[in-house]
Amino acid sequence: MKIRNCSIRRGIGWRLRKNNMKKAKNKQMNFMKIPVLRPALRVLLYLATLLLAGICIWNAICSMLPNWGAMILYVCAASALTASCIYAAKDIKYLIRGIIRPSIQRNALTNRLSSDYRYRTLFFSTLGFAINTVFALFNGIVAVRSQSAWYGALAAYYIFLGLMRFEAIHYAGTRAPSKTKKQIEWMVYRRCGILFIPMSLALGGAVFLMVHFGNGRNYPGLWIYAVATYTFWKITISILHLARAGKTKSPLLMALRNIGYIDALVSMLSLQTAMLSQFSIKQQQSFTILMNTITGIAVCLMVMALGIGMIYRAGHAETSSPAKKADKEASI
Repeated sequence: MKIRNCSIRRGIGWRLRKNNMKKAKNKQMNFMKIPVLRPALRVLLYLATLLLAGICIWNAICSMLPNWGAMILYVCAASALTASCIYAAKDIKYLIRGIIRPSIQRNALTNRLSSDYRYRTLFFSTLGFAINTVFALFNGIVAVRSQSAWYGALAAYYIFLGLMRFEAIHYAGTRAPSKTKKQIEWMVYRRCGILFIPMSLALGGAVFLMVHFGNGRNYPGLWIYAVATYTFWKITISILHLARAGKTKSPLLMALRNIGYIDALVSMLSLQTAMLSQFSIKQQQSFTILMNTITGIAVCLMVMALGIGMIYRAGHAETSSPAKKADKEASI
C-alpha cells in the first residue's frame, strides 16, 4: 500500500508540474502577443508611417532639422515602419485567406486556373501566342513599309515564338491513350527544339544589327525602371516555372516553359541594350558595344544549345519508350 501511495503521489506531482509549465508558457505567449488594433487605428498607423517617411525624405534632402531632431525622427519612423509591417503582414494574410481565396474558389474558371497547373500553363501560353502574333504582325508591317532589317529580324523572332506556342497548344487538346499522348508530347517537344535553331539565327541577325547599326529599344523617362522591374520579375518566374515543369515530367509543359524562359532571356537582352543606351556616355561607347555583343552571343548560343538538347532528349525518350522496344523485339 505504501508503494502504491508513493506512485500515486508521484503521478499527481508530475501532473501538477506539467500544468504549471503549461500555465507559465501560456503567460509568456500572452505577454509576447501583439495587441489587436481596430481597423481605424491600423489605417492611422499606416498613414502616420507614410507621413514620417515623407518627412524623413524631406529632411534628408533639405537638412532642416538639427542632428538630435533628425535622430528622434528616424527612430520614430523606424518604429512606425516596423509596426506597420507586422500589422500589414496580418492584414495581407487575412485578405488572401478570407477574401481572395474564397472568391477564386467560387468561380469555375479561376478555381481551375488556381488548382490545375497544366490548364493554367496552357491558358497563359494561349495569351502569349496572341501577343506574339500581334507583335509579329506589327514588326512585319513596319519592316516592309520602312524597309528595315532590324524590324524584319524582330518579326522573324516573334513568328518563331508564336509557331512554337501554337504547336504546343494545338496538340494539348488531342484525345488519345496515355501512351500515345506521351509520344505526341515528345514529338511536339522535338519540333519546338528544331524551331529553336532558326530562331537563334534570327536573334543573331538582330544582335548584329543592334551592335553595328545602333538599333535597339529606348524607353522614355522613368519607363525604363518599370520595364526593368517587369523583366526581372519575368526571368525569375520563368526559372521557377521551368523547375516546376521539370517535376511534372510532361514534355508539353517543359516545352512551353522552355519557350517562356527564352522569351525572358531575350527581354533581358533588350533591357540591357536600353539601359546601356540611356545611361552610358559617349566615352563608354566601346564598352557598350562589347557588352551588347557578349550578351547577344551568349543568348543566341543558349537558344541553340537548348534546341539541340531538346531534340536529343526527345529522340532518346522516343527510342527508349516501351512501344519502340516492343516493335524492335517483334522485328527481331
